[in-house]
Amino acid sequence: MEATKIKRVIRRNLPINDKYVLIDSFYTSMENGTCCDNCNKIIANIAVIKNEAAKVFHVGLDCAETLTHLQGLLGAQMQFTEAKGIRAKINKGKKDGQIITFENTCRSEIVVKFNDNSRLWLNREFVSKYLPDYFANISNPEKNEFNAIPEAIFCPYLSKETETARNFYKASKEYQFNDFTINVYLKQGLKMDGTPNGSWLFVSDIIRGGEVLSSDSTYMVKDLNRQINYQLNTILFNEF
Repeated sequence: MEATKIKRVIRRNLPINDKYVLIDSFYTSMENGTCCDNCNKIIANIAVIKNEAAKVFHVGLDCAETLTHLQGLLGAQMQFTEAKGIRAKINKGKKDGQIITFENTCRSEIVVKFNDNSRLWLNREFVSKYLPDYFANISNPEKNEFNAIPEAIFCPYLSKETETARNFYKASKEYQFNDFTINVYLKQGLKMDGTPNGSWLFVSDIIRGGEVLSSDSTYMVKDLNRQINYQLNTILFNEF
């Protein structure tokens, strides 16, 4: 019968049976690393924890896993695991000779572009905390502080009753968002040859000061608010 392997726990600076709560986690390179408050070694995957006396410690992920009564560690473990997988994909791309760039988008995300046209869309805060070396190489850092407008109801969503929506927008409707006017109306869809295709498009124009800054359209009324959100964020992102 094979003997069960027992992980040896070495007592360090922090009592393993005290209660702790995870309050943050992030990655830093070993060159810029800090010493673990538990084992005194240089660490890169850092868990910030607090004990019952509200004292804060910076410990390595390995040490954090030895603390018996640490709450909230699973979320950090998942973040570090995800970051490891992303690094592996990017490193493989570099090994294969891919040109890889990092860029802010109008949705407050980071898009990782590979020259084979594949993409990774990542949360900006996630990149800044768990992939900071990539964050430092963003091609448009002047957009780092841009905050996208969250998805909202800019105009009524008329359920799945397309006919009701068409009747509603036969006469164009105007909505306001800050200093923007959102004009929604119907336009007949066209075939490639320019002739009508028998369907109707829901068009949204974004206007400010009498100037149409953006115009887009969709056949699906349920996509209208998402479309308007993207138009507004694109305008604000470009102006930021």
